[in-house]
Amino acid sequence: MCSTILARIFSIRDLDSQQVVAIHCAGDLGHVDRAWHYLYRIWLPSVAFEPADLPAMEVFVRLPEEIGWQTFDLQVCIPVVRL
Repeated sequence: MCSTILARIFSIRDLDSQQVVAIHCAGDLGHVDRAWHYLYRIWLPSVAFEPADLPAMEVFVRLPEEIGWQTFDLQVCIPVVRL
């Protein structure tokens, strides 16, 4: 029963090859928020890229179970396409 419930909640997907802009972020949620803000409000308007029609991602370098839920160590990533 548990695996049936999880199958409805989670999905595993293969992602096509894509260009992604990423920033390594280590710190509290404020740091994570500033990284997203920088990518969308400062970096993207200054370059010849725009967000692709794909979801943005947070890729954990170290999991919260390892370092706690007050500090995060992750890559904030936005798939992009050249203008």
